[in-house]
Amino acid sequence: MAFTTYAELQTAVLSRMDRADLSASVPDWITVAEKDITRWPRMSWLEKRAYAVPTDAFIEVPSDFVSLRDIQWNYSNYRVPLEQVSPDLIDKLYPSNSTGLPCYFCINDNNFELRPAPAVGNETQIEITYYKKPVALSDSNTSNEILVNVPDALFYRTLAEGFDHIMDEARSGKYMQMYSKVAKEAVSDSKRRKWDGVPLRVVTDSVV
Repeated sequence: MAFTTYAELQTAVLSRMDRADLSASVPDWITVAEKDITRWPRMSWLEKRAYAVPTDAFIEVPSDFVSLRDIQWNYSNYRVPLEQVSPDLIDKLYPSNSTGLPCYFCINDNNFELRPAPAVGNETQIEITYYKKPVALSDSNTSNEILVNVPDALFYRTLAEGFDHIMDEARSGKYMQMYSKVAKEAVSDSKRRKWDGVPLRVVTDSVV
């Protein structure tokens, strides 16, 4: 599987299927495969950091945002992690428009809402770590995180879709099994990279 670009992936799929006449359908199969892979548990290679210096309570969620890992306030020479609460609870905790060092946040109307709200003249940076959505492969975007990190999973899942298209259930099932095996291994490897060697501990907290 010597492919590193969108075009090379398409060529490899057609070669394995031995069906050059289906070239127009391959992009659709790749799209289905990519969407399936983006539903995996959040992978370490999709983590991204964004920074902002907020001067009010709201920060727009990044356009490629899928889910959050962490928000912290880089205050002076130390970091203050913010606690996520529901939109209803954040209004109960801070019903007024008071400003100060943010302690809580919620995701509301495509924004991170911070409470207390940062002051108008704030110069302190907030750091957001999140899982992003890869930009889909296309003729203009010839590679992405999926193709770089799990090319075999993308290849097998595309083939499963292709053989299903031509109603070859045996080979579609074969490649779906191969895809599932690679997916399981990739998810386990991502967890190991993120947490291997880190002792587990239970931390209890409450909001009063």
